[in-house]
Amino acid sequence: MQTSKAQQRLLANTAIVVCKELKEHAEDTRLQLHGPRNPARTDTDGWCVSIGTLGKNGPSLDIWLDRHCAYAQRKFWFGLYWKDRSSLRRLATRVERRLRRPRRTITWADVQKGKYNLLSKPLPRNQFGTPIFEDFTRWAFFGMYDASPLSNFNKVNLRLCARIVGFFDAVAHSVPLPSPVQDVYPQIENRRVVSTHLRRERSGALVRWRKSKDRYVCRVCGFSFKDLYGELGRQFAEAHHCRPLSSQVGPVASTIVDLVSVCANCHRMLHKMSGQPSDVGALRRIVAKQRKR
Repeated sequence: MQTSKAQQRLLANTAIVVCKELKEHAEDTRLQLHGPRNPARTDTDGWCVSIGTLGKNGPSLDIWLDRHCAYAQRKFWFGLYWKDRSSLRRLATRVERRLRRPRRTITWADVQKGKYNLLSKPLPRNQFGTPIFEDFTRWAFFGMYDASPLSNFNKVNLRLCARIVGFFDAVAHSVPLPSPVQDVYPQIENRRVVSTHLRRERSGALVRWRKSKDRYVCRVCGFSFKDLYGELGRQFAEAHHCRPLSSQVGPVASTIVDLVSVCANCHRMLHKMSGQPSDVGALRRIVAKQRKR
C-alpha cells in the first residue's frame, strides 16, 4: 500500500513539473493546460493524470503510470486520449512525420483481458520511446511508453519530464492554429511597409514560436533573461531575422528557420555584420573564442 501511494505521488509530481515546463511552450498553440488533476485509478493496474487538452473538444493530454505494457514494474506512458479515433489517427500521422519515427498500432487483439487490461506480450524494448497508436472500439490513444526504471519514488526524473514535454510540444506544433494565425508557417513579410528593421511588418506568432522553441535563451552566447532578472525576464528574448529583409526584393516568405532567439547585445552585434545567415555561427565562434581568453 505504501508503495502504491508513493507511485501515485511520483506520478502527480511528474505531472506538475511537466505542466509547468509545458506552459512555456503553449504560446501560439492549441494547448490548453488546466494543471494536473489527482491520479485516477485505471483498468491497466495503475493511475493516470490529465494535464490539459489540445484545444476545445480536442484530445486529452495524459500521463499514466501502469502495467499495460505487461512488465512486472509499472512504466510511464504519456500521450493523447480521444474518443474521436479517426481524428486522432490523422493527428498521429502528422506527429509521426514531425518526429520522423514510424508508429506501431495496438488493437484489442494485442490485449489480454482479465482483471486488468494488459498486453498479451510484453512491449519489446526497442518500442519504448517510439510512437504507438492504440486503436480500440470506442476510443484511441497515441503516445509513448518510457522504459526508465522506478528507482526513487521521491525524486522526479527530469529526463523523463523533458521527453514528455518534447512529445507534447511536437504534437502541439503539428496542429494548425485557428485564424488569424493558422497560416503562421509560412507568413508573408513585406519589406516595403516600413523602413527600419524593428518596425517592419512581421508575424508575431512566428516570432513567439521561435522564442518558445529556443526556450528564450540566446542562441549565440547562451544568455537567459530569466536567469538574470527572475520572473521579470521570464519568456523574454529578441528575435533576429537571419535573412535581412533589406536584402530581399518584393514579398519574402518567412519560416521559423529564418529566425533565431538572441539577447539584446548579440542582436546589435549581428546587425554590424555582413547580413548573411552564417553570421549567427560566426558570432557564436567569436564569443566562444573571447571566453577562452
